[in-house]
Amino acid sequence: MAVPERERVSRGEMRRRDEGRRFIGRRAESTLFIRSLDCENPGAEAFLFHVRGVGGIGKSTILERWQEEARADDIAAVTAKVGENDALGIVQALTSLARQLAEASGLELKGFDKVLRSYLSERAAAAVGATRPVDGGPSQPSQTAAKMMLETAKAFPGGGVVGAVADQETMARGIDWGYRALVGRKRREPEGDVAGLSRAFVTELDRISLRRPSIVLFFDTWERTGPYLNGWLPKLLNNEFGEFPSNVIIVLAGRDRLPEREWAVWRSYIQDIPLRMFTREETRSLLAQHGVVAPEVVDAVQERSGGLPLAVGLLAQTRPTTAAEVGRGGVQHDEVVEWFLQGVDDPQQRETVVACALPRQLDEEIFAAAAPREGNADAPDLWGWLCRRSFVTGHDGHKQYHAIVRANMIGYLHTGYPQRWGTTHLRLADVYATRRAKVEEELADEQAARRIDGDRTLSETALWADERWRQHRAAETYHRLCASPHTSLRDALEQTAHAARQDLAILRQWIDMLEQAAQDSFDASVRSWTDRLKQAVTDADSVSALACWTVLLTYGQLTTTGRAFALAFCGDQHAEAGSDRQAMRDLEQALSLAPRNHRIRNLRGEAHRRAGRFDEAVADYTAALNLNPTAVLTLALRGAAHRQAGRFDEAVTDYSAALELDPTLDYVFVGRGVAHREARRFDEAVADYTAALQLDPSASPVLALRGEAHRQAGRFGEAVADYTAALEVDPSLTWLLVERGEAHRQAGRFDEAVADYTAALQQDPIDA
Repeated sequence: MAVPERERVSRGEMRRRDEGRRFIGRRAESTLFIRSLDCENPGAEAFLFHVRGVGGIGKSTILERWQEEARADDIAAVTAKVGENDALGIVQALTSLARQLAEASGLELKGFDKVLRSYLSERAAAAVGATRPVDGGPSQPSQTAAKMMLETAKAFPGGGVVGAVADQETMARGIDWGYRALVGRKRREPEGDVAGLSRAFVTELDRISLRRPSIVLFFDTWERTGPYLNGWLPKLLNNEFGEFPSNVIIVLAGRDRLPEREWAVWRSYIQDIPLRMFTREETRSLLAQHGVVAPEVVDAVQERSGGLPLAVGLLAQTRPTTAAEVGRGGVQHDEVVEWFLQGVDDPQQRETVVACALPRQLDEEIFAAAAPREGNADAPDLWGWLCRRSFVTGHDGHKQYHAIVRANMIGYLHTGYPQRWGTTHLRLADVYATRRAKVEEELADEQAARRIDGDRTLSETALWADERWRQHRAAETYHRLCASPHTSLRDALEQTAHAARQDLAILRQWIDMLEQAAQDSFDASVRSWTDRLKQAVTDADSVSALACWTVLLTYGQLTTTGRAFALAFCGDQHAEAGSDRQAMRDLEQALSLAPRNHRIRNLRGEAHRRAGRFDEAVADYTAALNLNPTAVLTLALRGAAHRQAGRFDEAVTDYSAALELDPTLDYVFVGRGVAHREARRFDEAVADYTAALQLDPSASPVLALRGEAHRQAGRFGEAVADYTAALEVDPSLTWLLVERGEAHRQAGRFDEAVADYTAALQQDPIDA
């Protein structure tokens, strides 16, 4: 009988693996956590663990260890973890958690995927606002919100959402028609939109919980992610989005205590775990793993590190043999850097460690730009050597320094090597500028391939909607600010005005970058402006953007164009909020500064259209088209203004001209379909809606519009079929139940009509 092959492992490898599994210290804390999982009823008592302490105390390390222990065969928990890079918003956190849970459980989360589709449309509609019709084409806020949500959706397993659309641009601009989902019912706030996604997540969580003994959700760096999630997670636990499974354990790790207001009712269920510094015994155990056992050396390490686990680990790597090798002294940057570099004797390696602290994120290309140029050709493995340092973490070729190590090395370089500081930061900025230009080329190629005229001119919205472009632009700005704060501040603040035009999460990320630049450049002016912008961004709604632009307009060094855009964005925000007089005042001032800017003309046209001044809107759109004749968005907006003014033929002409330039724009097909329907050309309307659905089959609002056209044409069977298909995508749309009920009533199917009206009233009992 053949003997199955087994893994061949040497004794030395077994010892190294065992050493990797040994976890120095934190035994009492780990015991509490494992006990909550290793029982018949996981989470029966304290089910929320809050690990807290200063940077370098080992919070992330203990989370990694707990996740490994929870996944062990004897416990077999399903786990997922998010941190500051993927939890800068509720949607990002939910999507990241769902992706990991699907992978860990082996289950497809189709329910979550389905609701995510509907969420994209709802979020775009909420960004535009329900105070005006949008069936003539998407607004800039709607495009931005939709594109950001699509970037989030790309991270979801299976690519269900992404696979349902032709391309990113089509999806982003097409889902503006989610506005129709808001007709006939109260507009939901952004939190309400997220509630549906949260309910779908809890449903999937419950499904997994029935198949696995326990689930653990880890949230790292809570001091960064908490501001985005503190109001949401307690509601999740409180069954506000459905019955939260009792065998789900939550682990938070951050520097500070949890805020009392949000977490007060859960205090008795929270296991607070403040991490203390290592005791001498724990320091001795860690040093012993590295062969350091002399009592006087252990004492010196304990004194020098203060018991900070990160510092103990770094000193252990140097394998000191005497107390003198450990060293004592103050905490100046140069001394701390020397402390981190103990045991690194090669000059090239020492310079590489320090220089590579300048980038916030590292990969091989960034490493090559940051590392000292001299002699690198003779040391090809410096990158691999650096990645093996204990203070360098990350995965998939993307690395970063521990915050404490990086902060000290930055201070050391800024003070001691100002010329190297400036030149290296500029070199890094150029790398990111090149990456940004490459993304712009790719986006331009995609647009040119899609458009009949091959136009490669990219809009601001298309650029900011691309996550890669945003990351490269932010990194470039960060390094230029560090290299020369005074000459780069104006451009950074002007870019902030455009970031504020996007989704609020994008604005927050941009301000986070400015805050890091202020800290790392040691510049008072950058710090002052960052503090003012942070103060402005306090609410999770559009008011934050308006406050941000108001702050920026007080900066006297903005360029004329930058000031014009800030004023125009303020005007657009005022118009969307219904403050027409203030909106026109801002937009008039913006146009006086930049009279030939077609985007500002578009914004004033939108303000006129919101206020019902359709002739003035058409005049502005026409002026914008004189400046940029192939702008398909402007053609669609002018078509919308004509349609709302009752000039249906002119509207169809503009929509058709836009489609001649770009036949992949589903929102233009929908706009033209609305114009045909309102002109009672129902067959043409159905044809346009069908063309839009071929581009985006998941668009429930377009299904509903086609159903409405069928109903008005007297084709009640086709109308019911479309309404039913739309309700399968999103059963919560009360207005669709009403429309289907009306189709049944007109067809004489009164029992079915009563059933739909009854279901609608159950969803919304106060709907007159």
